[in-house]
Amino acid sequence: GSSGSSGRPHVVKVYSEDGACRSVEVAAGATARHVCEMLVQRAHALSDETWGLVECHPHLALERGLEDHESVVEVQAAWPVGGDSRFVFRKNFASGPSSG
Repeated sequence: GSSGSSGRPHVVKVYSEDGACRSVEVAAGATARHVCEMLVQRAHALSDETWGLVECHPHLALERGLEDHESVVEVQAAWPVGGDSRFVFRKNFASGPSSG
């Protein structure tokens, strides 16, 4: 092991819409886009479709799509302790007509 590296990988759990959970090892500075690309490769999904990470807080009835440049580790670190917050890997999450 190389000493002095603070870049220990973080494990982030990402759920798909069918409830399956994947554990992904990411660096501390990994962005939402980076994680999406990893998941697309793993799932052998079509990369030309619009995939995104969404943070879900069921106990708050709150969902928010992550921006491409956001650090997944930082977002997760801001979650309330003991909540049931989680990341969901979702297809076409930002497309479609907005109602209202």
